[in-house]
Amino acid sequence: MSNLLEVTDLAVAFPRRGLPPSRPVRGVDLAVPSGQVLGIVGESGCGKTLTGMAILGLLPAQARLSGSIRLEGTELTTLPPDRRAALRGGSISLVFQDPGTAFNPVLTIGRQLRQVARRHLGLDRRSADTTALDHLGRVGLPDPGRVAASFPHELSGGMLQRAMIAMALISGPRLLILDEPTTALDVTVARQIMRLVLELQAELGFTVLLITHNLGVVADVCGSTAVMYAGRVVEHGRTGEVLRHPRHPYTRGLLGAVPGQGTPGRPLTAIPGSVPGDPGNVRGCAFAERCPVARDACTDSDPRLTAVGTTQEVACLVETTP
Repeated sequence: MSNLLEVTDLAVAFPRRGLPPSRPVRGVDLAVPSGQVLGIVGESGCGKTLTGMAILGLLPAQARLSGSIRLEGTELTTLPPDRRAALRGGSISLVFQDPGTAFNPVLTIGRQLRQVARRHLGLDRRSADTTALDHLGRVGLPDPGRVAASFPHELSGGMLQRAMIAMALISGPRLLILDEPTTALDVTVARQIMRLVLELQAELGFTVLLITHNLGVVADVCGSTAVMYAGRVVEHGRTGEVLRHPRHPYTRGLLGAVPGQGTPGRPLTAIPGSVPGDPGNVRGCAFAERCPVARDACTDSDPRLTAVGTTQEVACLVETTP
C-alpha cells in the first residue's frame, strides 16, 4: 500500500535573541498510507498540533522549518506560496479543535462554505450554494437550509463541528487533518462525530491524520498510531499492538493513566514531572527524567525509531538494547 503522506526528519525551530533556538518539533518521521487513519497521541506540549500546522504550511512567520513533507510524491516544503495555498483547503483540509472560534462569527455558515466552493472548485454562486447545502446534508445536519442561514453562535457545538467537516470536505481533499476534533464536545456527541468521519472516509476514500490526546478515540478509529513526546515520535505501529503491547515507557505511562485500565480502588498511575519546555536543547532522551526504567546511558543517548518485532517501532535505548 502506497503512502499518501510522508514526513521525514521534520523539525520546527523558533529563534530567540541571545539564546539557542527553541525546537519544539525535532526529527519527526511519519508515513500515512492512502485511505487509512493514523492517530498522533501525546500530552499537551508534545508538538502534535505544530506538526499538523507544518504539514499545512500554517507555521508562524518566524518559524524555521527543515526536513521533508511529501504529498503523493510532491515535496511541499519547496512549493511556491501560491501553490502551497492552493493545496491548503484543496488537497489537504483541516478540521479545527474548536469550531466555535474557527468560523467567522459575522458570516453565515452557508456563506463560509460557499466561499470555499468558489475558491477551490471555481463554481459560480448558485452552484456553490447547491454544493454547500449538499455537504451540510451529507454530514447529517437536519434542515441544511436553516443551518446555512445561521450564524455560528446560533448552532450547538456538535452542529458546528459537523458544519466544519462539511466545509473541509467540499474541495474533495485527499488528506483530512483532524486537530482534537472532539475536545469541546460531550462524550455522546464526540462518538457521533468520529463515527461520521469514519463513514465519510469509507465512502469518499480520503486519508485521515487524527491529532488527539484521547486514547479511547484512537482505539476506536485509527488503524495505526504514532506516540509523540517532546517533539518526536517515540513509538509507532498498528494501533492494536501499540495499545496492547506498548514498548516505550511513555506509552505505558499514558495507558496507565486511562480510567478503567488500572486496579479498582487504586489511584490512577501518574507520570511524574512534565514535558520539557524546550526539548530540542535537552541532552539525551527527553523522557529520561520521568522514566521509571531509565539507565545512566539514557541521559547521553537520544535514540531514534528502531523496529521491534514486525509491526512496531520504538525510540528507547532500554527496549532496543539487549
